[in-house]
Amino acid sequence: MESCAWLEHFGFRVTYLEVDRFGRVSSETLAEAMEPDTFLVSVQWVNNEIGTIQDIPALAHVAHQGGAWFHTDAVQAMTTQPVSSGIPDLLSFSSHKIYGPKGAGVLYVREGVPLAPLIHGGQQEQRLRGGTENVPALVGLGAAAELLAAERAQHTAQLKRWKRLLLDRLDGLDGVRANSPAGITADNILHFSAESREAEALLMRLLQKGVQASMGSACDTERVEPSHVVRAIKLPEDYARGSIRISLGMRMDDRMIDELAAAACEVCGKPMGARLRL
Repeated sequence: MESCAWLEHFGFRVTYLEVDRFGRVSSETLAEAMEPDTFLVSVQWVNNEIGTIQDIPALAHVAHQGGAWFHTDAVQAMTTQPVSSGIPDLLSFSSHKIYGPKGAGVLYVREGVPLAPLIHGGQQEQRLRGGTENVPALVGLGAAAELLAAERAQHTAQLKRWKRLLLDRLDGLDGVRANSPAGITADNILHFSAESREAEALLMRLLQKGVQASMGSACDTERVEPSHVVRAIKLPEDYARGSIRISLGMRMDDRMIDELAAAACEVCGKPMGARLRL
């Protein structure tokens, strides 16, 4: 978002697309927004806050039909989605999201896509980013990618089971709304909202029980506001302020998931016979 705002500062016209209640961009919405001078479409493969999975093949097709290059931010998609460089023209991801060293990343560029140098003065990285490369971090990234390719199927099956368990445990809590239901969101992200609750207070109580979660909110000195992602999916105000994001990872186990579920249920509500709102 900040990169788009930076481009607008220099006179570029940026169109921000509307999403549905789960954060999905439709092909029809993108097609309607395309203009004759649209040269780039950028869509996040998996949203890092609520886990929304976008239909990248369909959206890339619309962009190409309109004569634009298509970029996807695959940072959050690498561990759970069958990411392929055969669809987008540009694809980016970070090392640390696949358990590699921090400070390294990848930008795939399809042959023929014109790019201006980010840092001038060196021959490194095809003259796009001058400066000595961090070779140890790059080697670590490669090793992490190899491990991910070998273990992703087993890992994703485990994540799917854990997320389903957490959703089932939260089901029945009065005033709890799931914003990342199974099937259309990544299995390593669980985002939900507690009615008439403040996320900061929920996080503090979860932390007391040994659970580290996040708000996904922008903070200022006076108050905590729901994030632009929460606003985009148009959560009701009484739910928006009580939004919590929990991420699941490879180093967790069934015991930790059970403890997490128990803590989340205790902190976010009491069983009242109501169903989980979707």
